Amino acid sequence: KNAARFEFPALLDAFNICLNSGKNVIITGHSMEKETTSPEGTRYQKNIPVAEREIWTRVSRWASIVAFIGPRIEQDPLKSKGLKKVAKPDFDRFMHVETTPYCEAKNWWGLRGVISCGTNGKECHDNFMSALQHSAA
Repeated sequence: KNAARFEFPALLDAFNICLNSGKNVIITGHSMEKETTSPEGTRYQKNIPVAEREIWTRVSRWASIVAFIGPRIEQDPLKSKGLKKVAKPDFDRFMHVETTPYCEAKNWWGLRGVISCGTNGKECHDNFMSALQHSAA
């Protein structure tokens, strides 16, 4: 908790200096899926960050977008209960903005849909930049 109070704000200040000089800053972290039930009773998987609460609060306030990268999820026709992670050979991971009110509000760039991460970091970056160019922002 001391890092969140004393050290992390200085790190965010350093990131602001980078942003003001024309550089992009991408902060990565871990997330996990949590099963959630909608008010209508539908069950679905939701991504949530795995981080110390105070650090996540500061980062999410500072960020221009909160996106999640994970395996492609498809309906499993053999299971009546629903969703199954399916690794595809060429596009086994994707990036998306979680459809929660908070994440939607943080999506200052207007990214929509699912962005393929491709098969390597460069392809992921190129696909992300292409999605930014075609976004509503």
